[in-house]
Amino acid sequence: MRVSYVTLGGEKRPVCFSLSAIEDIEERFGSLDAMREALTAGKVAAINAVLEIMLRAGRAYCEAMGEDVPPPLKCRPGDLIDVTDTDIVHDIFAAMTSDSSRAVEVRSKNA
Repeated sequence: MRVSYVTLGGEKRPVCFSLSAIEDIEERFGSLDAMREALTAGKVAAINAVLEIMLRAGRAYCEAMGEDVPPPLKCRPGDLIDVTDTDIVHDIFAAMTSDSSRAVEVRSKNA
C-alpha cells in the first residue's frame, strides 16, 4: 500500500485508500461509484467525509508501520479547506489512484 499526502492547515498529512477506507466509504456512500459521483459534483459533505476516512486510514497505516504522524486534526478537514481550493478533489483521486495502481513486470516466454 502506498501512502499519499494532502496538505491541510499548512501541514502534510498521510492518506490511504486501504481496504478499511473502502469499507467506510461504501458504508457512507453505498458504493465507490456513488462516492466518485458526489466528489465529481463537488458536494462539500462528500469531500469532507472522504478526507476524514482517508486521513483516518493514513494515520492508522503509518502508526502500524511505526512512522511518524502529525497530531490528529482538532477540527474537520473541511474547516481547513478554502472554498476556492479545487485541487483537493484532484488530491483525493490521486491518492486513490496511487494506492490502487500496481506495477507489473512482463517477461517474454522466450526470454
